[in-house]
Amino acid sequence: MYIQRLLAINMATFAALGTVLLALGEQNPTLAVVAVLAAMTAVWITDILVVFRLNRRVTNVAVLLAVLRSLWELFQIQGAVQVMAIANLLAYVMIILLFQEKDFRTWWHIALLSLLQVAASATFFQGIWFAPLLLAYFFVGLSAVALLFLHHERTHYHQVRHHPIVPRETRTISERLGVNWRRLGKIVLATFVVGPVSLFLDYGETDDERRTRRRLRRKDRGSRRWPLIHDEAEFTGSADSLGGRAGIGLEFYSHLAGLIPGTLVVAVVLFLMIPRMGRFEIGFRQWGWGSAAHDSSAIRATGFSDTVQLGEAGNLTEDPEEVMRVKFLLPDSDQVYPMKGTIYLRGALLNHYHKGKWDFRGVAQPLRFFGSPEVPLQPERNLQPGLVRQQISIRPIDRRELFCIWPFVAVGQDSRMTIDSSTNRLLRNSPRRSERAPFNLGTYAVVNGTQIPLTPTPEDLTGPNLDQLTQIPQADLKKFVKFADQWAEESGLDRTQVVERARYLESKFINSDRFRYSLEGQVREAGTDPVEDFVVNKPLGHCEYFASALALMLRSQGIPSRVVNGFATNEYDTRGEYYRVRQRDAHSWVEAYVSPEHLPDVRPFGRNDVDWRRGGWLRLDPTPSRAAETGLTSLVSNVKSWFEWMQDAWVQYVVQMNGATQREAIYDPLKTLALGLKQEMLDADGWSGLWRMIAGLPRRLRALLADAGWFSWIGATLLLSTLGFGYFAYRLTRWIVHLGARFLPRGRSRTGYRSPVAFYRRLETLLARRGLRRRAGQTHREFAVHAGHSLADGQGELIESAALFVTNAFYEVRFGGGRLDSVDMERVEQALHDLENAAGVQRHSNPNR
Repeated sequence: MYIQRLLAINMATFAALGTVLLALGEQNPTLAVVAVLAAMTAVWITDILVVFRLNRRVTNVAVLLAVLRSLWELFQIQGAVQVMAIANLLAYVMIILLFQEKDFRTWWHIALLSLLQVAASATFFQGIWFAPLLLAYFFVGLSAVALLFLHHERTHYHQVRHHPIVPRETRTISERLGVNWRRLGKIVLATFVVGPVSLFLDYGETDDERRTRRRLRRKDRGSRRWPLIHDEAEFTGSADSLGGRAGIGLEFYSHLAGLIPGTLVVAVVLFLMIPRMGRFEIGFRQWGWGSAAHDSSAIRATGFSDTVQLGEAGNLTEDPEEVMRVKFLLPDSDQVYPMKGTIYLRGALLNHYHKGKWDFRGVAQPLRFFGSPEVPLQPERNLQPGLVRQQISIRPIDRRELFCIWPFVAVGQDSRMTIDSSTNRLLRNSPRRSERAPFNLGTYAVVNGTQIPLTPTPEDLTGPNLDQLTQIPQADLKKFVKFADQWAEESGLDRTQVVERARYLESKFINSDRFRYSLEGQVREAGTDPVEDFVVNKPLGHCEYFASALALMLRSQGIPSRVVNGFATNEYDTRGEYYRVRQRDAHSWVEAYVSPEHLPDVRPFGRNDVDWRRGGWLRLDPTPSRAAETGLTSLVSNVKSWFEWMQDAWVQYVVQMNGATQREAIYDPLKTLALGLKQEMLDADGWSGLWRMIAGLPRRLRALLADAGWFSWIGATLLLSTLGFGYFAYRLTRWIVHLGARFLPRGRSRTGYRSPVAFYRRLETLLARRGLRRRAGQTHREFAVHAGHSLADGQGELIESAALFVTNAFYEVRFGGGRLDSVDMERVEQALHDLENAAGVQRHSNPNR
């Protein structure tokens, strides 16, 4: 009972951990909580108290309902994300099996379902917490499987019964082939209904029936070869007296723990060395039992997009995948230029808004019958001293945009970069965008290490352009415009104070307790513009809502504005001296146009000959911070830094490991190391130098010790003499002990000590005098049965059982860890006496034998 209860707890933990790992990838906490509660409840009421168990019919009906539920989920989604519905089906079936009466087949099915869930969880994006949970899952699973087989062996041999052997020639075809055709037929029919889940259904066949068929085949197959095939093994003695605890303790778990390091080393080596053939990404969908949950769109991952679509109810999940690295350098050297604050890297401009969607609408241009709107990037010829170089290393992504600080200048000729004149975007050339060489650009928009918010207008803005940047759907945003007019009136600023009014509206979003940042999807009011619903009804959203609201408010006050999509980051890697940009750093902000007559008097810029006659663009970021900054101690900051480093390593070398990363981080260093070793092996001068270094080590060591005053020839001679004498004494002692053991009586190694199995050696000695010796491969018990038959020779079963009795006592002492009391020793002595008499009688009656 002890092993069975321990197995139930261990296996339930194993099953719950598998579902938790799956729920972690799906970002479905409900599934994790249900699995943990179900495992705890099943252990208590099904395995310990035995007050509730699902019978065969209820189990099969529950599995059928789980399949129908999963099919309904499957039809709600499309694409690779359908694997979520299949994985959830595994969790449902496993929970059902936890409430069944357990046998070896049920336990094994639960373990298999748990392993399949973990395999499915690996297809989702997993954070760094997946690693320690997987390690705990591995140890619990190893323990569960070990307990499962130990419990199976013990229960099998305790429940075994003698059965007559059916001759092979009288068996049916199914008995000869070992196939249960009835069960196979049930599985085939069930497969047409529930698919592969039919393997986990209960067909009313007990373990005893399966065990009986296997035992009959095994007995018939080995009855001619093994004389003891008819005897059944049985656990007796100390195992029963301990209530099933024998072998289950600290030693059991220490042995299991000893398997983990070697297994992890092999797993890590295989993971790193097996070539990557690509991977597919799984999207996410929010599930629920009500219809409202299924009306929501799929959960989206944060990342750059050249459009904005508001009003979607799906949640946003932060994707930590690294997109690029940006290093700021001095123009004429590779010395790092220190930066301060958040870095804004522009990607796309959005100037047209309609019912929650932002996109880019260019000014009508003449039709282009030849050529492309993309023109090569021309290098700047007249570089000024205030230039800061931005070195951009972008990872292979499916976007062509090259994100950088605007305005920028080209510091050299690079055919990989082009400018799209129709959308005013910096792009990477399509045929060469997979090259990993960094892009080098310059910018004057950095002054004293800070990216300035006001920059001059490089493009020629015409009347239609400015008119487009002030358009707003007044009919859809009536309440929204009232909010904007109220805030503008509260500011008390004149309409000519464009910068101050824009800053004031920005502060209303940042400093107000009313607006909060959130990635959770909000169900917007039907028929209401998403921006108006955000400002008036539900002021909770992400950066796209804040940027849209501010841009439209500025337009309502006559200030031209546009939304900018790109990346904003302040994650600085002190080791590599670069800014790391991730997908979760994708951001939206606002640029407001300031005409020349409304520009402030103080407007710093990196060069003095800048032309402000076309006005400037003011960067505004109305998105409030996600959490208030707190003063962290240096220790907490270091811990956070190391944790982020581990998170980066996990994402880059585990989750996002691809062929290029594997070649760069593993194959190329190994190749370099192998080539270096080859060169060293073929270098004769290197071998000569190594030999000279080894030969000169004693002389160098002596000189070093002599200089330190620690060496003398007398001390060295005494030390070597002591070591030599000690080794000689050790070998002499071992030889004396070995020589004494040869001349002492067998079974005695010291005075007063007698081997606990000396009585069995007496048995082998007296049987050897009769010419009976145990053959190689013959067990002690088989030898005893054979010797008993030979010695009995018609004298009855007394002599035959005497040899068997002595052998059983030997088993108890030698393998069972038991001890013989005085009564047992007297019975053993009597059995040996009977055998000696029988051997003597036979020797006297058969002198020629």
